Amino acid sequence: QNTLASAAKDLTKVKKDLQDAIKAKTDAENTIANQKAQIESLNDNLDKATKTRVLNEIANNPWYYLREIVRIPTAGEKRRFELSRATLAICWSILNNLSSFVVLPRQCYKTYTICAMYSWLFYFGARNTEFMMFSYSDAILQGNLSRIKEIRETLPKYLNLYDPRTDKDNAREMKFVTDEFYNHIRIKAPSKSPEEAAKAGRGFSCAVCW
Repeated sequence: QNTLASAAKDLTKVKKDLQDAIKAKTDAENTIANQKAQIESLNDNLDKATKTRVLNEIANNPWYYLREIVRIPTAGEKRRFELSRATLAICWSILNNLSSFVVLPRQCYKTYTICAMYSWLFYFGARNTEFMMFSYSDAILQGNLSRIKEIRETLPKYLNLYDPRTDKDNAREMKFVTDEFYNHIRIKAPSKSPEEAAKAGRGFSCAVCW
């Protein structure tokens, strides 16, 4: 009886070890599949049909764009977009056209979150839209415009829609022109007086302001 009990105990342990091994294998395969799907969406060698599906998904799903496509250029690497309660709130406010103020500690991706959302709106999500950026510092304005371009340049070639033949791309504005799109980002330098500041942006009919 002791021998049978010991054998049954050993069999139970073997069964559990086998179940754990199968689960670990399944988890590993799922991880590899997820990584492969992520890598493939950034692969310029995809066939035309797959590229079209990716483009359609990006155009209709900004969360897919943020999760799978966007890379944040940092020193020595390109980091994936980090979704936190704060960055989620920023994205949600922009997508729902809500005026908002964001207060976060430094280096929490406030600026890059907005730039990532603007890159999606500018090239994929908005049509015939005027964007305008304001700040107390012209250097900050040019820096923010540059960050949008940096995010664009991290995209694979088939998702980088910038065309120097038709688009404007300089230190003070960006313009994206196709048969379906006519989007324009301008930066507005600081004014010399409160009176001039009150007039800033008038006449441009901008739909998106930062």
